[in-house]
Amino acid sequence: MNAYILKQNDMEQKKKGIRSSLRKANSLIYTLKNHYDRTTDNEFREFQIMEYDTAKLEEVSDLKRLTYFKKMQLAKKGKVDTHLKSLLAQHKQRQLLIDVDAKITPVGLLKIIDGEVLRAELQLGYESEHQIFRIAYSNQEGIPKWKNLNRDEFVHFIARIHPSASDNLRLEHGLSAIELNDPQKTEELAQIHQTYNQCVSQAFHANKYFKSSILNPDENLLENPELFLGKQFKLPIFGKQPTFATLTEANGHYLSFQSFLRTAPKPETHYYTVGEFKRMFLDSQIELIALLKFDLRLGVKEGVLQIGRNVDQAPHRTIEWESYDSILKTSELPIKVKFYLCKEVIMKKNFVMEKDAILLESNGKTAFLKKHYKTGKWHFAEIGKTSNEVHYRPITREVSIYIKHRYSESENFGNAHKHLHECNSRKNKFQINQNGQ
Repeated sequence: MNAYILKQNDMEQKKKGIRSSLRKANSLIYTLKNHYDRTTDNEFREFQIMEYDTAKLEEVSDLKRLTYFKKMQLAKKGKVDTHLKSLLAQHKQRQLLIDVDAKITPVGLLKIIDGEVLRAELQLGYESEHQIFRIAYSNQEGIPKWKNLNRDEFVHFIARIHPSASDNLRLEHGLSAIELNDPQKTEELAQIHQTYNQCVSQAFHANKYFKSSILNPDENLLENPELFLGKQFKLPIFGKQPTFATLTEANGHYLSFQSFLRTAPKPETHYYTVGEFKRMFLDSQIELIALLKFDLRLGVKEGVLQIGRNVDQAPHRTIEWESYDSILKTSELPIKVKFYLCKEVIMKKNFVMEKDAILLESNGKTAFLKKHYKTGKWHFAEIGKTSNEVHYRPITREVSIYIKHRYSESENFGNAHKHLHECNSRKNKFQINQNGQ
């Protein structure tokens, strides 16, 4: 056993001797090499004379001076310290990032925000030399860590972010001022803009929490528009897909929105007067319930009753809606109109509904079948030649016979016929008599 230990110690001594000899050889080689380099590299000569003995490694921030430290250590010790090796590796990696970044044209920036907390910041870039798109999910000391753009990876990265500080996530993005070396590369620039728009759209649809931060327009926007500057809204334009837009300007007269998902090369801008915006995006969401007397309309929005009035505005006649409570407080409506709304519409529920209304037209005659709100029974009205005023009455057997005789050729008569049959049943006649109608 003792012989084995002695043998191991002897081998270790030999290894130390070999390493010591190698370091001495390295030291001699680098001493001679450094002596030559001093004659060809003025900066190295100044570093050796002025800095090497006093400079601290932690204070050195550039790769060249760290390399000088390495050369001096090799000449002095024949080896490089572990700390210096680590610093050299870090600065080489940093320099590599700088070299890559220098070849890339910034395209845009995407931010994902949770409440007031920045959860992620993604940079999009374009490498003109190889005509490829790059993306940086993070940076090192402010230098983007670029990699080739992979759409699947991009979508997966965004989709897995969940809010913790709020119940939604907010997507913000901005297009960079893109400058390509060759001004003739219009097709290349168009491809950059297209890719940017695609990335923004894919990012938005990748994470369900982004849609939760999109606001629906309501009366608060018109009352305090300045509080909503920079917010995104969902604008349901009739006949089109809803538009997601950012409020960029707002005052008491008009609102300005810029398209949110499609912004390159320049975001589309929409201007609305306050009145236009109210009619298009607030009043348009009101469900029409009934046409009332005095040229009024009854509607409902989110469970709140609305009263609509015709307003003559060039070049068309428009409808202005207000909540029922609000319109009763105004002094514009005559007392008899307010009385009608309170007693006949609200208390007695004496009106016919527009939903499922049936239009009958035949031989120049026009009539309507509509269901009475309170009784649930179908009523009939015919438009006269001299007046557009319409008077509805319950459908009795006599009225039913008249409708069949006059409007049997109407395109919608088939829809009306089944309701006429209901009205003529013995049960319905009994209910009508009970109601005094």
